[in-house]
Amino acid sequence: MANKVTPATGKSTSDGSSSPMLDLMKTYVKSKFSYNAKPLTNAKVTNVQQEHYAYQIDIWTLMECRTKKKINQPYNNETIANEGNRNEWDFDFERPAIDAKTKKTEVRNLDQTRWTNICLKCSGFNRYACSSCKGDGGKPCYHCKIKALTDNGLGSKKPCKYCNDSGVIHCLKCKSTGLVECTSCKGCGKILHYYQLSVKWYTIHSVSYLTNTELPPKIIHKAPDKKSISITDQKWSKTDSIEKYFQTAFASQQKNPPIKLEQLTEDFNKKHVTKAKKNCRIVQMKCEIQKLDVTEVEYESEGFKNKHDPKMGDKFKFYYYGKGKKDQPMIYENDYPMNACGCCGVGCAHHSKLCTIS
Repeated sequence: MANKVTPATGKSTSDGSSSPMLDLMKTYVKSKFSYNAKPLTNAKVTNVQQEHYAYQIDIWTLMECRTKKKINQPYNNETIANEGNRNEWDFDFERPAIDAKTKKTEVRNLDQTRWTNICLKCSGFNRYACSSCKGDGGKPCYHCKIKALTDNGLGSKKPCKYCNDSGVIHCLKCKSTGLVECTSCKGCGKILHYYQLSVKWYTIHSVSYLTNTELPPKIIHKAPDKKSISITDQKWSKTDSIEKYFQTAFASQQKNPPIKLEQLTEDFNKKHVTKAKKNCRIVQMKCEIQKLDVTEVEYESEGFKNKHDPKMGDKFKFYYYGKGKKDQPMIYENDYPMNACGCCGVGCAHHSKLCTIS
């Protein structure tokens, strides 16, 4: 459906300068320090289009990352489930709120994945040869050897205080047994294996703006009169389509809305899907769509030329999108002919891009 064009007052008028919309523009110009009001003195409204809109789409996605690692420990008669190595995404967790500002991590031992093997270090015999004495239970006393070399037979001979003349020093590590308890299985002969799952959640928030006007995103964002037309919070999976979601969300709007679904889909993929880290998925999505009603007003000011868009000749336009503080009209324009040095009079007032609000 094409944009509907209506006169400024709702009916024909010979005096376009008395249009309520033009009065709003005069109030706006009067509030600007450097603007000169002369272009509006004999200005006439030539066109008013009310079917203009701006949308702000806030999207939050809850990202869930799962990493699994194998844990090995001595077997201590734990119950063995024998369920095998299941996929890390087969386990359920209680998820945090999607708008949580802090990251959350949860670690869980997957007892369902337990299994046992014979200890490879001791081959299931609980013990292995002592590395200190090499399984002999002791080692030759080097003190006796040194004494034998230095003793020339003079004086009385005293027993060796280290080996008591046995020639062997007992091994303290294995207590002269030649065997030590296996450090891997702690003497049980078996190793218990299972997987430990670490889950991390974090939220990505993005804002997209769509409009059939020239309003820049920061103007739409700050506009106080936006109305929420849709808020959803739902689970999300790899099979869900963001394009179908937006088609449903905007279905209640006008038949031919200024909505570029492909742009929204592209923004979603760029700001959310591609930002997902390895082993991460989008598991929850929240979306709020806010709508801002905008009126486009075109007016003619004889004797002035549109320097922003020369094709318009002596016509200019502005967008009215509600009321601000103290009921001041919220207006956006970028082609007013005298937006600079108006405080010094008409002689030096002119149109300046540096002074244009954008």
